[in-house]
Amino acid sequence: MSKQQPGKGKPGQSEPSLKKEASGREQSEPKLKRSRNLEKQNSDEPGLMAEASRRVVSADHIQTGALLHVLALENFEGFQKLEGNSPLVLGQHDLQEELVLSWASACSGSEGIYYAMEAINTTFTHLGVKVQLQHTFSCESNVDKQQWIKALLAVGPLRESSSFTWPPRVDALGAGGDLDEVVGGKCIFQDIAELECDEAKCCRHGGGCIVPSVDLLVVGTSCKDLSKLNHTAPGAGHDTTKPVLEQSSSRGASAQTFQGLVGYIRSHRPLFVVYENVDAISDQLSSTDDSNLKVCLNEFATLGYQSQPMMTDASEFGLPCHRRRVYILFIDSRSPRLDLRSRPLQVVMSKFRHLLSSCVRTSPCASEVLLPAEDGAVKYFFDERQARTKKKSTQNNWVNQHMKYADGLGIRWGMPARKELSQNPWYLTLTEREADCLKLSEIESPAAGFRNLSQSIGRANSSTLQADGRHLAPTMLPGQLLWTHLASGGARLMSGYEALLMQGYPIAPCLNRLLEEGYLASADEATSKKKKKTDSEAKLSTDLFLQDLAGNGMALPVVMAVVQSCLAAAHWRPVGLKTSASSVATAMAAMTMLTQGLRPGDESADKDEAC
Repeated sequence: MSKQQPGKGKPGQSEPSLKKEASGREQSEPKLKRSRNLEKQNSDEPGLMAEASRRVVSADHIQTGALLHVLALENFEGFQKLEGNSPLVLGQHDLQEELVLSWASACSGSEGIYYAMEAINTTFTHLGVKVQLQHTFSCESNVDKQQWIKALLAVGPLRESSSFTWPPRVDALGAGGDLDEVVGGKCIFQDIAELECDEAKCCRHGGGCIVPSVDLLVVGTSCKDLSKLNHTAPGAGHDTTKPVLEQSSSRGASAQTFQGLVGYIRSHRPLFVVYENVDAISDQLSSTDDSNLKVCLNEFATLGYQSQPMMTDASEFGLPCHRRRVYILFIDSRSPRLDLRSRPLQVVMSKFRHLLSSCVRTSPCASEVLLPAEDGAVKYFFDERQARTKKKSTQNNWVNQHMKYADGLGIRWGMPARKELSQNPWYLTLTEREADCLKLSEIESPAAGFRNLSQSIGRANSSTLQADGRHLAPTMLPGQLLWTHLASGGARLMSGYEALLMQGYPIAPCLNRLLEEGYLASADEATSKKKKKTDSEAKLSTDLFLQDLAGNGMALPVVMAVVQSCLAAAHWRPVGLKTSASSVATAMAAMTMLTQGLRPGDESADKDEAC
């Protein structure tokens, strides 16, 4: 959504911004790094974005988990006003039978996209649109997150699918997962690198399962070798002469996971791909190098996908924190299901940008979203911190750095904490290094709203106060330890539960449902070093784990708006409504084999051997 200069790229690529590229004009990559701020004046829809941003998101909707349903309905109603009551999905009018679109996720972090899709489905029902988005599979390599996804799929949607009230009521009885969730369940594949094959290892079923094609894939490959917070990012691959995504492997698996994604796209060809990664993907190591963003766009263009990148910030979509991320919409330009005669892809991308611009909002102040001290989630986090305090140990390799920092501030290192701080029970749960980091950071910047005590001393403070008086929290990171004075009831650490709230995650009804089903652990169980032997005995969730989910997850209002805008912008051939993604892929593969003079067994034999 912010302005970026287009690269030379390959045919079929749209400009990575909401700005329209001059027809037939080719521009070179800039020598300087591009701005990553989402600014209304940088959009080709400044008036629309300014009008849309006058809407202020309710902190109560964030806390209660109703946010996604509220925004989903507002977004679609806004689309109808902009487009003159045109169809909300793929240009389809008056569907006689329900249209089912398959979707899957890979490396999405918290799997919050499941709840974004639930909100879209419930909104379709509310508006009388005969379309449903059906989850097909997930892919996650982290064992703990695999357990989390299993639990989410098992308990199913959180809110009533049809309700006279809006947002819909939380289903007190529990809707439960779909029938196939109970009998075996949807696949949770373990390695994105295996998805290009016919079968891949599935942790849900304990063996190899068929990898299906889908209509929509939502994916975020590893950012470890791209992120500026990772000190290994520059040249993190084995070959420092070319971008990470151009390599076969890298230390943080950014190259491997991206190549795995490309393999799945090549072999299964989803119609739509929503791809997310850190904003540093657009950085260039030098003026002569391609950025990883350009590598990504070129790779997909080679496969026949039209692309539209957007630079976004979660704070511009109603969340009270920053999270600058690149989202790229890829559309298969070779798909026979697209009605390119009535709506060419250039028009689709223009409509997509226009609709997405209407989804921006102003966020509430972060202090309004933070929970009161007596809230159960805050108490759980405090109990967990106390339990960890009994086991904590600290190393002294930070002392010299802190002494030098204190000297730079003109104070004597080792001074005791002020009385109010020393008597704060949350302060007593900190390690020696964390406590010293807090003391020094308060002296350096007394007014800072948040201090990340997990960072080195020079990077702890965050400037959060906006010109209008609101505070915006910093980007949620895995493993972060945020101290804030903005919470009611006094200064304290921000919990992982609250970090998920900052991402728009419906964590309140989610944890209530998981608690009812016996998936959650107590604070003592959560911090125990004793490992459970079986999946059935394992209990989810420490607050530290919730923090990790928030740090690696997608900002849900952003990705939901991208999906909604995509579905409303594209047009599908009416004659192909009942054709599934897998059947189309099979037909296309058969046509390819015939043109190459292959028998049915030839190609599959080579593929099995390769996989």
